[in-house]
Amino acid sequence: MMDAKLCRLLICALCAAFLLSPLACSQRTTTRETDARANDPRHGGTLIVPIFGSAITRARLDPIVPSYDPIASMIFDRLAVAEDPTGARVGLALAETWEESPDGLVWRFYLREARFQDDECFPNGIGRRVRADDVIYSWQRMIRALPAGYHYFGRFIAGASEYRDGRAEAISGLRALDDRTLEVRLITPFFGFIRAVTWFPTSIVPREAVERYGEDFAKHPVGTGAFRLVEWDVNGGRITLARNPNYWGRDPQGRQLPYLDEIRYVLYPNQMTAFQAVVNGEAHMAPVPADLLDGVATRDSSGELRLRDEYAARNLRLVPYQPPIFGAYACFNLDRKTPFAREVRLRQAIGYVLRLPSEPPMRPLLRPVFGVPSQDDKGFYYDPERARALLREAGHPKGRKLPKLRLVTTPYNREQNFERIERIKELGIPLEENLVNSVEIEQRLREGDFDLYMSTWEWFYPDAAALLMRFLSDAPPEENIARYRNPDFDALFMRMIGERDETKRGLLVGEMEELLLRSAVWITFRISSPDRQYVIIRNDARFHDSARERINFRTTWLD
Repeated sequence: MMDAKLCRLLICALCAAFLLSPLACSQRTTTRETDARANDPRHGGTLIVPIFGSAITRARLDPIVPSYDPIASMIFDRLAVAEDPTGARVGLALAETWEESPDGLVWRFYLREARFQDDECFPNGIGRRVRADDVIYSWQRMIRALPAGYHYFGRFIAGASEYRDGRAEAISGLRALDDRTLEVRLITPFFGFIRAVTWFPTSIVPREAVERYGEDFAKHPVGTGAFRLVEWDVNGGRITLARNPNYWGRDPQGRQLPYLDEIRYVLYPNQMTAFQAVVNGEAHMAPVPADLLDGVATRDSSGELRLRDEYAARNLRLVPYQPPIFGAYACFNLDRKTPFAREVRLRQAIGYVLRLPSEPPMRPLLRPVFGVPSQDDKGFYYDPERARALLREAGHPKGRKLPKLRLVTTPYNREQNFERIERIKELGIPLEENLVNSVEIEQRLREGDFDLYMSTWEWFYPDAAALLMRFLSDAPPEENIARYRNPDFDALFMRMIGERDETKRGLLVGEMEELLLRSAVWITFRISSPDRQYVIIRNDARFHDSARERINFRTTWLD
């Protein structure tokens, strides 16, 4: 179950989420002179990045247990990366190329020449070449150690089930044909598998480092990424990454990446102080707090936001970014022997008070989903009169004779959804609230002692399968929180993952959404703001401004 982990991640990584988000940059934000310099990257320098929350004290830099992805993603690589939020474009990373069989059952990945970062775990401290068996080791480690690793990734690979359960010593569907060729055999066609390998937990780690450092590997990470960990000062509130001289990456002109010598992450008390650190010249970039934006920028005649003169004079610029998309949801437990589990109209009634009056209807899944047409007009919307009518039709006008609805959530989600919870009470439905900390929530969900659960969610990799797998009948209870079991849904899912045509695939997803909507077991009532947010950046921190690129520290330099 990843919802509680996601909540912790969103809190501690809020200030750095923009670092990995797609940009919608305008060339109007720079002058011709700085545009010219932006095309001439330079090596060297230390980038200062403010962070806040619990990033320093609680971070675990291990792909299978990451608590601070923006830092960990600088240290580790996957075979491929998603180049946009929908998964329409997948880029190369450790895989130089790949190919798939016509039936979608066999995938071959051809690895590029890459080396692990230098570390004492290797002979003479020199990082060795990455081999195909390193991918096998890393994926087997993830599938056995991370329950979601099997459910969302390993379940497709031949022999993964036997390996996870201890009935086999290795996954039979993973074979190293030679040092640089990995063959993956699936048990069912899955044409979205290339998107699945962009999931961060599939990052490649060396066996030598994991065996040498054991449980301390998360504090002593070794990967193939552009930067390596050189300092972790909890008391001083600082994490420093240094340039990896072994890094395989080159820019389009063939220059060695990364350009930076160091990235220094420095802890600040909150988002406001992080923003002020950039304004004062102590750091290079930070999100602009939403309540400060009007005072920091003004709109020009074209409608674009531009920094006010007092900020522009400090050698700063403003860059828009699209934050990661995640949603909030309410989920009913169908295994409970209560009217809420038996009667769909009671669940529908609650669904019609969870949205805000100004919000349009919302279907169960998040948007955007590659190849899936938006059909939000059929979803739940705010209609308290309809909610009360459904209660009457179900034989419980104004909530009469209903047992207490047992709600489980975290204190953070309780605070975020206070008004929505109050609306349930206003219908007359008696509510019993149980607040559980994020460490204990997974066990509570597994035990199933709840009627309704509220939390946040997002996809793990940009394919519709990653959103829908939690509703499969054989999904573990910490993932299939609703205990939703529908053979028709399962059959549609198997057809969907084996469909190569994206238009037909999207129609199948729509059918699955329709089944979820009719059952009213999973109600998405809020998504993160689709509006662009903004980062304030010192002009000496440069990156390629492009709507197709991201602020990526591997290709950031100091002018």
